[in-house]
Amino acid sequence: MQEGRFSKGYIELARSLAQATGRRLVRGDGPAVGDLVTVHSSIDPEVAFDLRVIASAGPESWNCVLVGIEREAISLLAFDGLERGEELTVSRAEIAGIIRCGGIH
Repeated sequence: MQEGRFSKGYIELARSLAQATGRRLVRGDGPAVGDLVTVHSSIDPEVAFDLRVIASAGPESWNCVLVGIEREAISLLAFDGLERGEELTVSRAEIAGIIRCGGIH
């Protein structure tokens, strides 16, 4: 697993659904195991990484599996050295959106 790949600044939140709606994530709003989260690239804000949460990595971070990479509705196999299927750690600040899956895998 690439520990802290997102939190080291390679990928960071560029745009967020929370900012667009004026809603901020608050304590307890974090994702649960099975949820999908989106993180945007700092290199190219049009690139979105879709990740499935597999475990909590602490109070403000989660271990995830990279399940999809898109740029302007085009699916990519890899971007900036990241490939689908990799396990990564994501912090709350990097999460642009959460899709609640209710534990469905």
